[in-house]
Amino acid sequence: MGRTGLERSGDRRTTGLENPYLCAECDVSMLGLSHPPHLMVDAEVPDTSTFWQSASWHRTHPEPLRANITFSWGREVELTHDVVITFQSRRPAALVLERSRDHGRSWRPLQFYADDCLEEFGMEQRRALDLLSEDVTKVICTEEYSGSFASKGIRTVRMEIQNRTALLAGPRLPPGRVSASPYGRMTANPALRDFLTLTDLRLSLLRPATGGTFIDKENLQKYHYAISDVLVPGRCQCNLHASECVFNAGRLACVCQHRTAGPDCSKCQRGFRSRRWRQGSYLPYPMGSANVCLPNNAPAAFPNHERIWSSSSPLEGSQRRLGDAEVTHRQGLGHGGGGAISHAALWPSVSSVENKEHSSGTQVLNFIF
Repeated sequence: MGRTGLERSGDRRTTGLENPYLCAECDVSMLGLSHPPHLMVDAEVPDTSTFWQSASWHRTHPEPLRANITFSWGREVELTHDVVITFQSRRPAALVLERSRDHGRSWRPLQFYADDCLEEFGMEQRRALDLLSEDVTKVICTEEYSGSFASKGIRTVRMEIQNRTALLAGPRLPPGRVSASPYGRMTANPALRDFLTLTDLRLSLLRPATGGTFIDKENLQKYHYAISDVLVPGRCQCNLHASECVFNAGRLACVCQHRTAGPDCSKCQRGFRSRRWRQGSYLPYPMGSANVCLPNNAPAAFPNHERIWSSSSPLEGSQRRLGDAEVTHRQGLGHGGGGAISHAALWPSVSSVENKEHSSGTQVLNFIF
């Protein structure tokens, strides 16, 4: 969306887009014509779609039309299910999803997307569904989500987390036999958890879809980006010692269990240090090991404290038993998982949004939670 003044984003006769509002006038100074960044993460009313809309290519030409959208949590979180971005416009012809583990100081790619991976990024196209177990952390380029017409059902772009975690599940066992997979395999080989752990997530939009048509510089107003929804399911990194994550003094902090303490439950409470602090464990399956911090005067063999998942809190589901704070962020609201998790506290409405234009013409949007 244009930062100041009025901008016309297209002509319905030439764009052929499903949503007529994408072809109307955009004006940042008027509520009804404004499509600011926070509309990507707001709570939508059923049958009503709100969306952020970028400036048109007309504003940046002859430079490429690019936009960076960054989500920052101020602490480490772990992706647990598919990241889903829903576009209101055509899906971009080229984009990159990136992660940072040092609060935006450095970035590494999670996945590339293009209508032609070889031409755009010099990579052969692959699907997460086709990966082998030894490729569980491989960064790929996919052509599955790029360049399609923006009609219902095919407007989403995914980072397919679940297809990757399924690689750790191993073969199905006969009835009656219980497998520790994928939890045991994740404990023994934490590479995937490291790959999915981040403090910041960045969506770099590199090239809008043109539908394969010739780009007429006199008609660049019809090319832009528009996003209605961003879904980032994840959980706080609490060392498997918490089932809730809330704001404390303006920062996200784990609500620690098992007599642990600290923002990440990474130490024992005072008076409970008869043995060295240990991270919780997925094993033995299915209940896991709490690795509770013991009282200072506890005997070496302290009964009934090694497996207290069911007695410490009424957790449900395999992920809940493991003790990390499971959350979902979608349009500023958390939902799913149930139980004692304070989703709204963990994923509040956007508290700060930076909307600026880089000297290169790239629009930079930073969401700070």
